[in-house]
Amino acid sequence: MCSSDLSGIRMGTAGVTSMGMGAAEMDRIAGWFDQVVRSPADDAVKARVRAEIAECCGQFRVPGVRE
Repeated sequence: MCSSDLSGIRMGTAGVTSMGMGAAEMDRIAGWFDQVVRSPADDAVKARVRAEIAECCGQFRVPGVRE
């Protein structure tokens, strides 16, 4: 299989692990992606997910910004 046969989204964990997030947060992140991808035109879903992400990220440090 060559790389042109692959499709999808590749997501790394370096950004979230450097903030101190772990497996539980990665599960939540995957759920947020799933909700938005399943309802891309639903502004209510996007607004709710955006608020949940902000609340979650507010609990963690951001290296170089909020330590």
